[in-house]
Amino acid sequence: MPRIIVACESSQTVAKAFHAKGWNVTSVDILPKDSQSNVEHVQGDIFEYLDWAVQNQSIDLLIGFPPCTDLSCIGVAHFHNKGFRKFSKRYPSGVVPNSQMAQGLEFVRKLMFDYRNYIPRIAIENPQGVIGTRLPITVNGKTISYGLKASQYIQPYEYGCAWSKRTGLWLQNLPPLVPTKIVELDPDYDNWINKLPNSTNEMGDRWKIRSKLCQGFGDAMANQWGDL
Repeated sequence: MPRIIVACESSQTVAKAFHAKGWNVTSVDILPKDSQSNVEHVQGDIFEYLDWAVQNQSIDLLIGFPPCTDLSCIGVAHFHNKGFRKFSKRYPSGVVPNSQMAQGLEFVRKLMFDYRNYIPRIAIENPQGVIGTRLPITVNGKTISYGLKASQYIQPYEYGCAWSKRTGLWLQNLPPLVPTKIVELDPDYDNWINKLPNSTNEMGDRWKIRSKLCQGFGDAMANQWGDL
């Protein structure tokens, strides 16, 4: 049975889609899973889990949804406060060291690169943002450049969800996703992410709602990558 780990996914949208395809699935997130599904979910640190898993299991695929709050262009108005700077001698990376943005980029870098020798296929999803211009690229522990272009960009309306959210995929040994159901944008629903109030409820979960994954993305990943 093929084995997949889905990182940073409390919704289990992708995890349940692969489980339906017969995969051995574990989702991992610092949050509990949102539903009472029978798909395994580990609440904890993704890197602690991956460090254990790659030493004890054969893993065929890792799909990661790293937090985008400090990385996505949707929050560009707050980039300076989060550490974004022009490239300079003082800030050769274009990001203030140890800032929120620097920590977010390091999270992505680890998820994207640190397990490549153990997991043959990796997909990282994130909205358009600073990964393409500021992600540190290291060789033998030395940073050689910054920024990694996405393998492709996809839109929810290409996968049956009637809204816009330009989303990047960074792929290792995986083919680009092919659109499955192109639909017209719903004028009352399109760009709903940008129209959310500053606080959706007393729990302050606006960020979680904004990171909502189109179900069509999860289905396409399972259907198009699940038989590789």
